[in-house]
Amino acid sequence: MTPLPLTLDPVVTVASGLMSSEVDGELVMMDVERGAYYGLDPIAARIWAGIAEPVRLGDLCALLVAEYDIDKDTCEAEVLAFMTDLHSSGLIALN
Repeated sequence: MTPLPLTLDPVVTVASGLMSSEVDGELVMMDVERGAYYGLDPIAARIWAGIAEPVRLGDLCALLVAEYDIDKDTCEAEVLAFMTDLHSSGLIALN
Protein backbone atom coordinates (compact mmCIF):
# COMPACT_ATOMS: atom_id res chain seq x y z
CA MET A 1 0.00 0.00 0.00
CA THR A 2 1.41 3.40 -1.01
CA PRO A 3 1.33 6.02 1.76
CA LEU A 4 -0.78 9.10 1.14
CA PRO A 5 1.21 12.17 0.15
CA LEU A 6 1.88 14.62 2.94
CA THR A 7 0.36 18.09 2.97
CA LEU A 8 1.33 21.26 4.82
CA ASP A 9 -1.42 20.77 7.43
CA PRO A 10 -0.10 18.02 9.75
CA VAL A 11 1.81 18.82 12.90
CA VAL A 12 5.13 16.98 12.84
CA THR A 13 7.75 16.18 15.46
CA VAL A 14 10.75 13.91 15.88
CA ALA A 15 9.85 10.30 16.63
CA SER A 16 10.94 8.85 19.94
CA GLY A 17 13.94 6.54 20.23
CA LEU A 18 16.37 8.66 18.19
CA MET A 19 19.77 9.87 19.27
CA SER A 20 21.61 12.64 17.43
CA SER A 21 24.91 14.49 17.56
CA GLU A 22 26.84 16.93 15.39
CA VAL A 23 29.97 15.47 13.80
CA ASP A 24 32.17 17.61 11.53
CA GLY A 25 29.32 20.00 10.66
CA GLU A 26 26.86 17.20 9.88
CA LEU A 27 24.04 15.97 12.09
CA VAL A 28 24.33 12.22 12.63
CA MET A 29 21.33 10.35 14.00
CA MET A 30 20.83 6.81 15.19
CA ASP A 31 17.53 5.01 15.36
CA VAL A 32 18.18 2.87 18.43
CA GLU A 33 15.30 0.47 17.78
CA ARG A 34 16.34 -0.27 14.20
CA GLY A 35 20.09 0.17 14.60
CA ALA A 36 20.11 2.51 11.59
CA TYR A 37 22.31 5.59 11.14
CA TYR A 38 21.42 8.75 9.20
CA GLY A 39 23.44 11.82 8.26
CA LEU A 40 21.92 15.23 7.56
CA ASP A 41 23.56 18.12 5.72
CA PRO A 42 23.28 21.61 7.28
CA ILE A 43 19.93 22.50 5.67
CA ALA A 44 18.37 19.14 6.52
CA ALA A 45 19.75 19.56 10.05
CA ARG A 46 18.06 22.99 10.24
CA ILE A 47 14.76 21.41 9.22
CA TRP A 48 15.34 18.67 11.81
CA ALA A 49 15.92 21.34 14.48
CA GLY A 50 12.68 22.99 13.36
CA ILE A 51 10.69 19.88 14.22
CA ALA A 52 12.28 19.31 17.63
CA GLU A 53 9.04 20.72 19.01
CA PRO A 54 5.71 19.95 17.30
CA VAL A 55 5.17 22.29 14.35
CA ARG A 56 2.72 22.46 11.45
CA LEU A 57 4.58 21.81 8.20
CA GLY A 58 3.20 24.99 6.64
CA ASP A 59 4.60 27.03 9.53
CA LEU A 60 7.98 25.31 9.20
CA CYS A 61 8.07 26.19 5.50
CA ALA A 62 7.21 29.83 6.23
CA LEU A 63 10.10 29.96 8.71
CA LEU A 64 12.53 28.46 6.19
CA VAL A 65 11.44 30.87 3.43
CA ALA A 66 12.18 33.75 5.81
CA GLU A 67 15.63 32.33 6.69
CA TYR A 68 16.87 31.12 3.30
CA ASP A 69 16.93 32.45 -0.26
CA ILE A 70 14.23 30.09 -1.53
CA ASP A 71 10.78 30.68 -2.97
CA LYS A 72 7.69 29.39 -1.18
CA ASP A 73 6.68 26.76 -3.76
CA THR A 74 10.16 25.24 -4.02
CA CYS A 75 10.56 25.20 -0.24
CA GLU A 76 7.21 23.52 0.29
CA ALA A 77 7.90 20.86 -2.38
CA GLU A 78 11.35 20.08 -0.98
CA VAL A 79 10.23 20.01 2.66
CA LEU A 80 7.29 17.75 1.83
CA ALA A 81 9.58 15.36 -0.09
CA PHE A 82 12.05 15.31 2.83
CA MET A 83 9.27 14.79 5.39
CA THR A 84 7.85 11.96 3.28
CA ASP A 85 11.25 10.24 3.36
CA LEU A 86 11.56 10.78 7.12
CA HIS A 87 8.03 9.49 7.70
CA SER A 88 8.67 6.41 5.55
CA SER A 89 11.75 5.71 7.67
CA GLY A 90 9.78 6.14 10.92
CA LEU A 91 11.85 9.17 12.00
CA ILE A 92 8.96 11.60 12.45
CA ALA A 93 5.50 11.47 13.97
CA LEU A 94 2.49 13.21 12.42
CA ASN A 95 -0.55 14.56 14.23
